[in-house]
Amino acid sequence: MILPNSTIQSSATVTDANGTAQTALTGTVTVSFPDGTTSGALTPTNAGAGVYTLTYTTKGPGLHIELWSFVDGSGNTLTDKNILPCAY
Repeated sequence: MILPNSTIQSSATVTDANGTAQTALTGTVTVSFPDGTTSGALTPTNAGAGVYTLTYTTKGPGLHIELWSFVDGSGNTLTDKNILPCAY
């Protein structure tokens, strides 16, 4: 269980339709917190092999919703949403 007010590392793995890791993408992540605030656009780190990571501090108990967005060199966009419950 993720604890409120703790630092976490979240990740997303991006592959194409053939399962090939996508490593040359521009990414942003916005986190919506349980108190109704948002993080603003955060930049994930490209960890290689199609894995992108983000470290941030959670807020109070409730759902933390991450919206990941990636753009390739041709302007194609991929989005993914992670919902993380956070409680004591």
